[in-house]
Amino acid sequence: MVQIETIRNTVVATPRGLIAVLENNYNEDGTVNIPKVLQPYMGGLTKLEKKNK
Repeated sequence: MVQIETIRNTVVATPRGLIAVLENNYNEDGTVNIPKVLQPYMGGLTKLEKKNK
């Protein structure tokens, strides 16, 4: 059962959580490693990279 606080996003500050993931997994080359626990939700991606135009 999902608590209503989770559904309404009142317990977890999503933007702050995202910033923490980015800050802790940022690489010098500008890529971001995706933590293993989040990889299943990212379609199997292990790293975020800048798109080339």
